Amino acid sequence: MMDTSSEDSVRAVVRRYIPPEMASDFYAMNREMSAKEAHKLGIVEYLVEDGKFEEELMQVAQAYVEGHTYAFALVKRAVNLTVLWG
Repeated sequence: MMDTSSEDSVRAVVRRYIPPEMASDFYAMNREMSAKEAHKLGIVEYLVEDGKFEEELMQVAQAYVEGHTYAFALVKRAVNLTVLWG
């Protein structure tokens, strides 16, 4: 069983990204969403080929390491505000 905060997070994602008719299909049919569906709806940002996850992760991590920390802090704050107060 999920804790309340996890359930709230799932509900927030469903309300924000999934059209009501599609959400009811997922709930009613207990269907899992494919990675392609999640990407198309904007729930995930990247799709990675099987077996390439760690390589892609290292490229993204390297971009963060080489980036400007103040800019990342501003983006993180903006994202958190949008998620929390959307």
